[in-house]
Amino acid sequence: MTLTKSELKKKLKAYWVIKKQIATSEELLQRLRDSANRITPRYGQKNGGSGNGQKIENNIIGIAYTEALIEKSIAESFVAIAEIESLIAMAGEEDFKVILRKRYLLLEKWEKIADDLNYSLRQMRRRENMALEAILEAERKRCH
Repeated sequence: MTLTKSELKKKLKAYWVIKKQIATSEELLQRLRDSANRITPRYGQKNGGSGNGQKIENNIIGIAYTEALIEKSIAESFVAIAEIESLIAMAGEEDFKVILRKRYLLLEKWEKIADDLNYSLRQMRRRENMALEAILEAERKRCH
């Protein structure tokens, strides 16, 4: 089965998506830790108040769960990097490979890549399109 251009771009963006998931989970983890640090245990008889009395336990469970999600996402990021590298390897020209690595692995903005490589933004987009076409052509040849 050959890839479409939109499927290829989705695969190339997989690492970016995972990095965003990790960043979100890390922010949640920090909030949970902050919340856990603000909880003061009460000793002795209960004095009413709201809550279920298990704030510490709930925060610990939330922290453990979120840490596990982060670890899973990190493992997924290594798989995504390997898949992206194998796709980039099919791009042909070294210039194409540099452009794709900067964009999809280093997650650089197009303006920075264009500046680094002395291209206009328009040339950069055209070069990316040529690189994607080279990968799709290599993929078609591989599948037939």
